[in-house]
Amino acid sequence: MTHQNLQSDSPHSLDHIFHPRATALFGVSTNAKGMASGFLTSLIEQKYHERSPLYIINPKADEISGIKCYPNLQSIPGPVDHVISLVPEKIVPALVQQAIEKKVNSVHFYTAGFSETGDPDRAALESKIVGELTEAGIRVIGPNCMGLYVPSEGLAFMNGFPETPGNVAVISQSGANAGDMIQGMSRRGVRFSKGVSFGNGADLKAHHFFAYLAEDPETEVITAYLEGVQEGRNFFKAVKQLAQKKPVILLKGGLTAAGARAAHSHTGSLAGEIKIFDAMCRQTGASR
Repeated sequence: MTHQNLQSDSPHSLDHIFHPRATALFGVSTNAKGMASGFLTSLIEQKYHERSPLYIINPKADEISGIKCYPNLQSIPGPVDHVISLVPEKIVPALVQQAIEKKVNSVHFYTAGFSETGDPDRAALESKIVGELTEAGIRVIGPNCMGLYVPSEGLAFMNGFPETPGNVAVISQSGANAGDMIQGMSRRGVRFSKGVSFGNGADLKAHHFFAYLAEDPETEVITAYLEGVQEGRNFFKAVKQLAQKKPVILLKGGLTAAGARAAHSHTGSLAGEIKIFDAMCRQTGASR
């Protein structure tokens, strides 16, 4: 491998995102119900806390499910590489400042209520917080997404995911579809190297993950669910380079009028002409 100048979105620079030394859940409630509490239960189910430090940020509790709570990121004694935001959007600016001060590597925003709403003010807030993080060298997954599943590390965003690693990567704009794909394929014996639900893709987009997976020795097959294409030229280049090395299967959302409306309301993505998408698949060697 040549030691070329690695840019911030080069595949190798993303590797630390999938292998964090420690993870913090920012905003776990003592009486959380539904998806937000699912992050903690799924990490415990995967035994993440037995492999790596797992922290909870909650200034009103001493511990939750046996995991010690801290009032903020600064009060955690050791390094924190990955932060999962479970707080409402109004708390996010405080999280951003703490993450920058703590020098974390990546922030995943499960938090929604940003550009996907179609509100210009919410989109501007998303741009501001993501800009502050990326300027500090922190990569962002989301907002409005389920984040990472890395069974080799014990990272997961839903209960019931296989704990045994495999060779298939799943990339999805939709968290629900990511979960359905992983659970559906796992029942058929498929095991996974990586899973990513990236939502709005305000920083890291599909083409960044494709470029990474092209070089990832743990991944042999890539499947993805896409509602829209961001940065089309970079996307085309990344799919083409990936498909030259590994099988790529793309599931395109928004093919019907109803699907297009659903895609736009979900991540703010416009579906795009299917003829164009099919032509892209033919030219890159990907399968739809």
